[in-house]
Amino acid sequence: MPIKQFIRWPFSKDPTDDFCKQITLAVESLAKEYYVTFQEELHAEAAAHKSEAELQESFEERKKEFLYEINTQGKYHIMKEKLKKTIVRIVKEHFEKTGSIRGLHKDERDHFYSELYRYLVA
Repeated sequence: MPIKQFIRWPFSKDPTDDFCKQITLAVESLAKEYYVTFQEELHAEAAAHKSEAELQESFEERKKEFLYEINTQGKYHIMKEKLKKTIVRIVKEHFEKTGSIRGLHKDERDHFYSELYRYLVA
């Protein structure tokens, strides 16, 4: 089952609102994808009375498999590209930048990347 296509809507005045909508859709899509992929396992596990350690181990195995699948099938890349547009809008608005924000140069742009890193890490 492919990850749900992201809904297109007109950009709002607040890019953070658009980002929240995109994140909500991404989480819902990932949850559905995870459930469909492991539906039988999850139901069997719920019926079996496993120890906490066994449950944790099976969860970790499913997580590894799921992450591998979404990466190898390109689903992660698609989701990342969809989110990138709204993230760029938020960054440009927050730092009041216009135009491209690519490349490294030893000038004002390097200072901008430093500020951006501090903002995103905080």
